[in-house]
Amino acid sequence: DLALRLANNGYNGIFFSCEMDLVKLGHRIIANQLQVPLTLVQNKRTYEKMLEREDIKKEIKKIEERKNLKFYNGTFTISKIESYIKKFRLAQENIDFIVIDYLQLLHLDEKGGGTTYEKTTEISKSLKRIAQDNNICVFCISQLSRAYQSRRENIKKGEKWTPQ
Repeated sequence: DLALRLANNGYNGIFFSCEMDLVKLGHRIIANQLQVPLTLVQNKRTYEKMLEREDIKKEIKKIEERKNLKFYNGTFTISKIESYIKKFRLAQENIDFIVIDYLQLLHLDEKGGGTTYEKTTEISKSLKRIAQDNNICVFCISQLSRAYQSRRENIKKGEKWTPQ
């Protein structure tokens, strides 16, 4: 949503999805931009029915023709992200921001040991350097631990819970 809002306001960006394939990402974008439930876009029959409307076709065409937000999916390293940014700069395209979804699936360039904390710290430092070197904003999507789900019964009984 943040990337789409920035792009709708004229900013140029790259969205790196380390988890979701481009078809699923496309469904989410269409649902977001049309402000309809995702399930309507994911269901082939309802989506085809939506496409019968001219106003919907026109909005989807605008989404498809958008040039200021590029999407990539796969396995990414810090150097691979830097190479995408460099490629865009060489093509005379301005980049204002990048989004990485999600941080824990991003890889360091060198294979190394260490804890998840150490790896995440190193990745964060590298992304900060990329932001400074290229004068861009870097947004990283991360996931909190889902361990709290196993504590739902205690929470229902009145226990206070805050994310860690």
